[in-house]
This record gives sequence, structure tokens and C-alpha cells, in this order.
Amino acid sequence: MAKSKQGSVVSNALWLYADQVIRACVSVLVFGLVTRSLGTEGFGLLAYAISFPAIFLPIAGLGLDHVLIRDFVRHPERRDEIFATGLCLKAGAAFLACALSVGICIVFVSDPKTTALIAVSSLSIAFQPMLTLDYFFQSQIAARKSAIARLVTCFIGNGVRAWLTTTDHGILPYVWLMVGEAALYSGILFLSARDLDLPWSRLIRLYDGRTARLLLAASLPLLLADIAIAGYMKLDQIVLGHLAGLDALGSYAAAMRLSDYTAFVAMAVINTYFPRVVAHHQAGGTDFSIKFLRFGAFVTYVGLGIALGVTIAAPWLAEIVLGPEFSDASTVFVVLSWANLFAVQIAVRGKLLLLENLQWFSLAFFASGALIHLSLLYVVAPKWGALGAAGSLFVAQLSMLLFAPLMFKTTRRFVREALRWYNMGILMRHE
Repeated sequence: MAKSKQGSVVSNALWLYADQVIRACVSVLVFGLVTRSLGTEGFGLLAYAISFPAIFLPIAGLGLDHVLIRDFVRHPERRDEIFATGLCLKAGAAFLACALSVGICIVFVSDPKTTALIAVSSLSIAFQPMLTLDYFFQSQIAARKSAIARLVTCFIGNGVRAWLTTTDHGILPYVWLMVGEAALYSGILFLSARDLDLPWSRLIRLYDGRTARLLLAASLPLLLADIAIAGYMKLDQIVLGHLAGLDALGSYAAAMRLSDYTAFVAMAVINTYFPRVVAHHQAGGTDFSIKFLRFGAFVTYVGLGIALGVTIAAPWLAEIVLGPEFSDASTVFVVLSWANLFAVQIAVRGKLLLLENLQWFSLAFFASGALIHLSLLYVVAPKWGALGAAGSLFVAQLSMLLFAPLMFKTTRRFVREALRWYNMGILMRHE
């Protein structure tokens, strides 16, 4: 039984890694075609149109992703009730988020072209509820289903995107394509779940008010933390566009996308092993703290290796992938990659906070990071543009990792633990 479970974990990890590697390779090639086709200003406008509705995505998610995974693992006997309640909550939240994005855009964005781009981009929010299926698959260590859905969407979407670079239809088709990809991914997830006997016809009947209150109580601090994250990961692009122009935003957004592609390995490790971490924590073994320490150290060294690799390769990698017009993005790429090292450590710590029901501290940490990043951005962006924005994000991530936990007695131990993750001897220990 143990061997079978371990085999499932290994198979799950292989599917996740293969999915991430293949999508990253395909996407980065097509991404280079898009940046060359649109240029810094055009790509900056596309990034602006995508970033605006992304600010409202946390509302659609309700912070429920890891809470649902946790509860699917802990309460398999209540699967249908948790699934139906989570899906209904996310459906209502997605409608609200979509309406807010379009409404606020109409009120505050004066350019009709930009308003149209944002309104279309906002439609992708409507498909967020179907991610409940993805969370269920993760809880069952069944990454194959979600991976296949993402891969099919990736190949079709990037095929169309590559074709668009050969045409001269402007930016709007790229935005419509993003909405189409969200719809396609949701549809494939739905088809992948046909054999699971999920209660699609009984969603309203199975919705449980008490379960909804418990889910929302657990997810509220994560929701607020996600809003804070959106504040400094998406709102910063809106602010940068206003302070330094679309050219600077284009360079920053392109470097940010490249850094996301290179960070996929560390994030895949976290997502793969989180259900297993939940199971270890629930079992209450005395060795959980040691296992989690090794988990954090492993992810840290994966992130460190990525940051070092990017530092060496960035000068030629950015120009090859993005094109000569984005040559200034190489330094931005390096700074963002080191910021990502802190980001993956913060993500690991966030899992432990969730398991120990300390989610409210995540809100304080991310709020402090958003405040630092946006405040610094107003100072450095007008003079240093994209590089200033990257440096501001680096400072904010470092502050969240090592300084924000010092504000509370309960979380000061997490600073010591984060520093211990750099101790290679931890990885060498035998269990």
C-alpha cells in the first residue's frame, strides 16, 4: 500500500514536471514571437489590459484553492458537499469580480481602446469556478488530468498565438485568445472528470451553509493576502505604466514573464508535495517538523539554482528570446529571478501557516510587502523605469521573508526556519 502511494506521488510529480517543462518551452518560444511582433509599447499595452482584471482575480478565487485541497484530503467522506459548496461560492465570486473589473474600467479608464481590451480580458474571470476541479485532482494526487488539460490548451492556444504574430490585427485578438484558452481549459477539465461521479446535477442541493462558513473562515485571510499579492504583482504594472510609460511596462512585463517561466520547477515541487505535507501533518508524527524543514531546504536550493543560472544566462537569453528591442530587460530579468527565490520560500512558509491555522499572519506579511513595493515604486519608477520596479519588488519580497514575521511573537520562529533552509546539511540528513 505504501509503495503504491509512493508510486502515485512519483507519477504525480513526473506529470507536473513534464507539464511545466513542455508548456514553458512552447510558451517561451511563442512568447518571443509575440514580443517581437508587438514591440515594447504594444506588449506594454497588452500587459496593461491583462493586469487590470487580474487585480480582481483574488475575489474570484476567494482564497479557497489550498483550503479546498486541504479539506478534500482531510474529509474524503464529504467530497461531494465540499465540491458543491466550493464551486457555488467561486461561481458567485467570479460574477462579482468580473462585474467589478468591467465597471471600474469603464469609470476610470478614459481611452476607449484600452477600455475595450480590459472589458474583453475580464471575461476570462468567468471560468475561474472550474478550477475547483483542478484542486480536487491535486488533492487526489492525480495531476495527469489537469496536466493534459493544460498541455492541450497550451498547444492550441500557442498555435493560434504564433499565427497571430504573422497578421496585423492589433492587440485585441490576443486578448480574445486568452479568454478562449480559459474556456478551453475549463471544458477539458470538465470532460476529464466525467468518470468521477461528481454531483454536477445536485450542486445547489448539496450546497451547505455551515460548510461555506467554515471554508470562508479559513480562506478569508488567504483571500486578503491574495488581494495584497495582486496589489504588488499586478497593480504595480498599472502604476508603472502610468509613471514610466508603456515602453517601461513592456520591458518589465516581459522580464516578469520570463522569470515566471524559469521559476516553474520550484513551484511544481511545492504543488506536488503539498497534499503529502497535509497528510504528514494530519498524522501528527513527531518527525513532521524535520520533514518540513527538509522540504523548505530542498525548494530553497531549487530556487537558488534557478537564480544563479539566470544570472549567468540572462544577458544573451533575454535578447535571444525577446528580441533586440528588449535588451534592457536582461538586468530586470536577473533582479526578478532573485526576488523569485524569496517568493518560493514565502510560498512554502504559507503552506505551514495554513496547516497551523495561522493564515491571518499571511495577510499582514503580504500587506506589508504590497505597501513597501508600491511606495518604493512611486519613488524609483519615474527615474529608473523597469529596473526600478524590479528592485522595488526584490526589496519587498526580502522584507516579507525576513522582516515582516518579526512583527509578531508567534511568527518570529519562521525567520530562523527560513534561514535554516540555506543549510545544505539539512538535505544530507537521513530520515
